Amino acid sequence: MAKNSHRILKIKMTEIIRLETLDLEVPHNGGFEFHDEGYMDLFDLYNLCTKIRTGKEMTYREIMNTSFEGIGASESFDQTINGKALRRIHICRIPSLRGLYPLDGFVHAHEETAVLAPWNTKREDLLIEKLKSLGLTCRDLSGLKTPHEIENVGGISYLASQGIEIGNEQNPLWKKLMEDWIKVSRELYPNQRIKVDPEFLSAVEWFLERK
Repeated sequence: MAKNSHRILKIKMTEIIRLETLDLEVPHNGGFEFHDEGYMDLFDLYNLCTKIRTGKEMTYREIMNTSFEGIGASESFDQTINGKALRRIHICRIPSLRGLYPLDGFVHAHEETAVLAPWNTKREDLLIEKLKSLGLTCRDLSGLKTPHEIENVGGISYLASQGIEIGNEQNPLWKKLMEDWIKVSRELYPNQRIKVDPEFLSAVEWFLERK
């Protein structure tokens, strides 16, 4: 996806944020601005948001206190423009994911899910409806303990929409997802022991229990 490829459509005074990989439209009554930065290093995303928020780049102390680990990120913050309160939401995924199907799509959908969070548009109901359309029995997201687990479920919903059998290690695309994830992680952190994110495993278990 090209940089800044977000779209905001105005229909009868209602703005819509289009989440392309999740295949969701998020209507709201203004006050939000969504930027999909596409492929970007995590440092560059956080530095960009800091510069927009404060007018200055990250200080040495801020850099030292920020974790740049991961293969995707979301950042949101409040801003006042011409007296109007605005919530800005920025997401990205690292350039190493380019062309890695379905991992790239999973990470993209994972970060898009942050747009729906209670501290952003408060529209997690749209994710619940999507899960129902995929055959899940769920009235809410109870059982998911962290925002990261919810975002993982958003990414998993993308995989399911592609016809990938969730958790089936014999499925070629599920196997490729995990292999590419480990490979990219090893390239990023060659001196660390790489293991599957436990919050991802919890999200997979939650998904399968409701399927």
